[in-house]
Amino acid sequence: MPATDALNGDAATTPVTVIEAKGHNTNPGDADVARGITQAHAHLPEVDLGYVAAAGHGIKLTS
Repeated sequence: MPATDALNGDAATTPVTVIEAKGHNTNPGDADVARGITQAHAHLPEVDLGYVAAAGHGIKLTS
């Protein structure tokens, strides 16, 4: 189970989770992480938690 600050423990005894996996066979750095976030967020009306999985070097942080 996720920590209670991530999920209301009373909301579900078995949370439904969506995981959007983003990557590219020849270059993981080309993963469309922003699209994964948008897709995971779009599922939130249907699920309790949404995650995006991508290779670390495929994630570009901006300030």
